Parts: sequence; structure tokens; C-alpha cells
Amino acid sequence: MPLPHQRFSDRFGGRPTPEPVKPDEVTDSAKVGLNQLVSELRDNALPSLTKMWIATNEELRRIAPEGGVSIGMFRSLILEAQWWEFYEVCEALVKVAKDQSEVITRIEALFAAETLAYAMTDTGITWRYSSPAKETVEEAERLLVETPELVAPARQWRKAQEHLSKRPPDHENCVKDAVGAPEGVARILTGKTGQTLSKILPGLAGRVGMHKTLETAIDKLYAYRGDEQGVAHGATNTELANLAAEAEMVLYWTAGAIVYFAKKRGR
Repeated sequence: MPLPHQRFSDRFGGRPTPEPVKPDEVTDSAKVGLNQLVSELRDNALPSLTKMWIATNEELRRIAPEGGVSIGMFRSLILEAQWWEFYEVCEALVKVAKDQSEVITRIEALFAAETLAYAMTDTGITWRYSSPAKETVEEAERLLVETPELVAPARQWRKAQEHLSKRPPDHENCVKDAVGAPEGVARILTGKTGQTLSKILPGLAGRVGMHKTLETAIDKLYAYRGDEQGVAHGATNTELANLAAEAEMVLYWTAGAIVYFAKKRGR
């Protein structure tokens, strides 16, 4: 699949103003590693230095300096890059690669070794999930996309992932949309489009043979969405809690619920 047309910073909220927000996720060693990778793959899986120089400057919205480019200039560009520019350089390298698969694999290995917050995939840079969660999230998205009647929940599910991927992340809206997606699935599968998930669950659970404990777990997840400040209701505390861990956990749990409901829809 092709890489997205939008630049990384446009997709995930880079170039913040007035002051740049620089997460610690892009380490100096990651930049050094990318420079080593470029040296190893140059004129093989990657094109010439000149082509990489033009492509990366274009991706960064810069006018490439006139005259030749040296490897030292290219290394400095990477070492001095802001956190969002680092990711944009990586996508630019993939776009001009002779062997995209090899470059994607090598960059992702670097990201994983440096435990960066994002992953390099064949569809561009995306938010990184742990391995088991990644499989469930991908399956949930696939089931939603491949089921025509679930187009609205699919759109809401994608929004939940985008909220988490942004910089700074929008944890509250991630939780809201993540829980809203399986609610939409349940509404469509039962035809009860005007009811909440809590009202739908008892009848749906009976129809598909869901264990009472699992029904309660999903219901409690919906209750959490309603109770957490800044999610379904206005916040009253001066500062909202950092819900990063909670948002990721809710996203994983709702992915499992979506997969379950989709697989049971024949009943």
C-alpha cells in the first residue's frame, strides 16, 4: 500500500506553536542509528545522496541549498532535526527508496530497538502497540472496514486511534470514541439504534451466548467512559489526570469487544 500523502506532522499534530513540544521519544541514539542506516543502504536499497537530500528537504518544507551535498550535511540534517522532522525524514527515505520493503524493515527495527512511540509500516508511520494488542487492534479495524454496515463505527474507531497518535495526545477523546465504536456496532447488529450499550448488552449477550462476567466487563468499560472527567462529562478538577495508560488499555479492550461482536453477528 502507498504511503500517505499527508506529512507526518500534518497527520499527528507536529509543528506545535508557539513553542515546540519535544517528547523524549526521539533519542539522540535513534538519530545516530538512522545516519548509520543511511550509510549502509545508500546506493543500494536507498538512492544516491543527492536524491535523498532533495526528497528530505522537500518533505521538511525546505528549499535545498544550492550546490552539492556532502554526507556530513546529510548527517547534520538528521542530528539537528526536531522530533517530528526525524519521522518525516524517515518517511521521505521510504518514498524514494529503491527497495521500500528493505528500508521499512530496517527503519522499523531501529524504532523498535529505541522503543520509539511510533512504528514504521508499509502504510507509513503509525502509533506503536504492544504485539498482542497490535494484532487485536488490526483485526478490529479490518472487521469494521470489511463490513459495509459498520462504516460509522469504523470511522469512530479510526478517530479514537488518531486521538492517541496526535502530539500532544488527546486521551479523553480517545476513550470516548474507543468506547463509542463497539456501542455503534452493538446498535447496528441489534437494530436498537437509539439505545445505549448498557441497555443493549443484556439482550445481545443472551443472543450470542456471552458469559455474564464478560457482559459485566464490557458494561463496566462503558461506565468508566461515563465517569472519567473530561471524557463524557465536563472536568471539575483544575488539571485533568494523565490518561495515557488508561486510553491505551481502553483501546485494547474495545478492540477485543469489536472483534467479538463482529464474529458473533451471524447469530
